[in-house]
Amino acid sequence: MYNPAAYKYPYADNVYLMFPSLYMHAPDTLDIRIAVSRDGVHWSWPEQGKSFVPLGSAGAFDSGSLYMGQGMIRVGNELWQYFSGSTLKHNEAELEPLSKPENKRVFSRIVSRVDGFVSVDAGDSEGGFTTPPIKYQGTKLQLNVKTGVSGEVRVGLSDAEGNPIPGLAIDECLPITGDHIDAAVAWKAAESLSEYAGNPVKLTVKMKNASLFSFQFLP
Repeated sequence: MYNPAAYKYPYADNVYLMFPSLYMHAPDTLDIRIAVSRDGVHWSWPEQGKSFVPLGSAGAFDSGSLYMGQGMIRVGNELWQYFSGSTLKHNEAELEPLSKPENKRVFSRIVSRVDGFVSVDAGDSEGGFTTPPIKYQGTKLQLNVKTGVSGEVRVGLSDAEGNPIPGLAIDECLPITGDHIDAAVAWKAAESLSEYAGNPVKLTVKMKNASLFSFQFLP
C-alpha cells in the first residue's frame, strides 16, 4: 500500500478514513481503495477487493497509477476529493519517461454524497439486513438513502433477542422514498425513540430499488 491519505472524517463522530493506493503486482498498477476506523488505529475494509477510484480505460490519463490527495471539501451535500492519475504504471515511473510531457500526472476530482462512501443496495427483489445489537442516544432516526421510482426503504426496531418492539415494528414503518441525506424514519403511532435510548436494540431494514448509505440517531 502506498500513500495512505488518512484523516479524521469531520462530519461524524469517531470516524477515520483512509484512501491508500493498492499496488497490484501482476498488472503493475495502483488504484485507490477505502478503509475505515473508529479510533485511527484499528482499520477495516468495507469492500475489500473493490476500488474506490478505479483505473480508467487503456490509454486514459488514469489508466496506470492513482494517488489520492489529502482531505476533502464539502460543497452543499457533496464531498469533493482530488486525486492524481498517470498512464505510467508502477515500474514505468522512472526519470526518463516521467520527463516526457505526455506522461504528466493529471489531477481530477471525484464527487460523493455526504456520508455516502459505501452503500447497501437492493434491486427489483426486496432485500434487507439486521444489525447486531447496538445502543444509541437520541429521539429520532435518520437515513441517508436514495430510491428508484418504484423503490422504498422501511426500518423496524427489535430488542436484543430479536422481538419486534411494539409501535416500532417494520410493518408499522412509513415507507421512505426519494433521494435524501437526512430522511426521518417515522412509524404509524410512535413519535419518539427516547424510551429505548441506552438499551441494546437491533435495526432491521427492508428495501427495494434503493441504496442505503448510512443511518444515525439524533436528538
